[in-house]
Amino acid sequence: MSTFIVDNLKGKTTANTMTVLAGHATDSTTTTNLEQGLAKAYVQFSDSDSTFDETFNTSSTTDNGNGDISYDFSSNMSNANYPASGEAGGDFSSLYSRIISHGGSTASTVRFRCTNNASFSTNQGFRMSSIIHGDLA
Repeated sequence: MSTFIVDNLKGKTTANTMTVLAGHATDSTTTTNLEQGLAKAYVQFSDSDSTFDETFNTSSTTDNGNGDISYDFSSNMSNANYPASGEAGGDFSSLYSRIISHGGSTASTVRFRCTNNASFSTNQGFRMSSIIHGDLA
């Protein structure tokens, strides 16, 4: 096994696209955009103590009410049209989870709301996880 240590990688034809060996015999190569394919932000938020448990590219959070959380990016997205996904749950004695929607977001803030049975409160152990893809500004 060899180790290749570099500070920068650049595609030959297009700077942020490279051909990468897929690692199995039936698919010898695949083209991937290294910049587009990476998560730009993620968060694991615990509403019971209003803290981030795990975070990347996030600076602060706002509790907008039951099952409605916003967080600000440390580095803004290029616009408000980025893909976001997440899940939420609370009341760990009954272990229910909810699908959450991404709406009312801007280039600097993402907002998630529970789409069904959004009766979470801060003392129920509400937790939310989300991941953001797209272009940074």
